[in-house]
Amino acid sequence: MRHIIQNLIISIMIFLPISVFAISDIYRLPSGDNWFYFNDTGYIYILSYIDSDLFREVALAIDFFKSAQINSIKVTINSPGGSFFDSIGIAQLLLSVRDKVRVETYGAGIIGSGATLIIMAGTPGYRFAYDDSVFMLHSAIMGRSQEYVTLAETMKDTERHKYLQNMMENIYLKQLKITNKELELLLEKESWLDVQESLRIGLIDKVLK
Repeated sequence: MRHIIQNLIISIMIFLPISVFAISDIYRLPSGDNWFYFNDTGYIYILSYIDSDLFREVALAIDFFKSAQINSIKVTINSPGGSFFDSIGIAQLLLSVRDKVRVETYGAGIIGSGATLIIMAGTPGYRFAYDDSVFMLHSAIMGRSQEYVTLAETMKDTERHKYLQNMMENIYLKQLKITNKELELLLEKESWLDVQESLRIGLIDKVLK
C-alpha cells in the first residue's frame, strides 16, 4: 500500500507541471495592445485617437493574421477619428485582406471622421453598428503650426487640401450609396448621423440592438 501511495505521489509530481504548462500555454495567445488572435479569428480594437502608433499595431496584427491563415477578422471601433493618413492606412490594410478573409466591423459609441473610413472597410454585408451609435463626417482638415504664412504657402496649402479632399471623397463614393453632390453636402459642414441614416447611405449594413 505504501508503495502504491509513493508511486501515486511521484506520478502527480511528474505530470502536474506538465499539465500546468499545457493549460497556461492555451492562454498564452498571440496579441498586442490593440489586437489578439483566438480560435482562427483575429480581433482588432480601434478605441482611441487614430495615430501612427495605432496604425503600427494594426499593421503588425494584419501581418500575423496572414501568417496564421485565419478565417475572419473582427474590428471593434469607438473613436472620434484622428490622423487622416493613418485612418486611410488602416482602412487600406483591411481592404487588402478582404478578398481572402471575412472582415467584420462593429461600430459602438462614436465613429467619427477617419474612423468612418475604417468601418466601411469591412466586407459588404458585415459592417455593423450598435443602436444609438453616432457617426460624424467632415471635410479634410489641414493645419499649420506657424501663425503667419506667405501667400505662396497658402496657395500650396489650398492645392494640398483639394488633393486630400478628392482622395477622401473617392474613398467614400466607392462604398456609399449616395451621389457626389449628396456627399459634398455632408462633408462641407460637420455632419452627425444616427445609425438609421448611416444605414441608408451605406456606411453600415446592419444595426445591432
